[in-house]
Amino acid sequence: MAQGWYLLINPSFRAPVVERFRYFFEHMVYEVGIIAHSCGVREPRQLKRFHARVATGPLIRHYHLNKDN
Repeated sequence: MAQGWYLLINPSFRAPVVERFRYFFEHMVYEVGIIAHSCGVREPRQLKRFHARVATGPLIRHYHLNKDN
């Protein structure tokens, strides 16, 4: 298994890592844009601290699942 410096000099190992990062980055940008739009701003740079809310504790109390329905 290749490790360390060999990954840096061998393009066959480096290419899949770069592609995975590119895929992750593009989808992260898209998802942050969706969150920004749902907060009512046009772009992520307009998000401020008051747009965020920290959720603590179990969320099951907010989404009660009734087996009878």
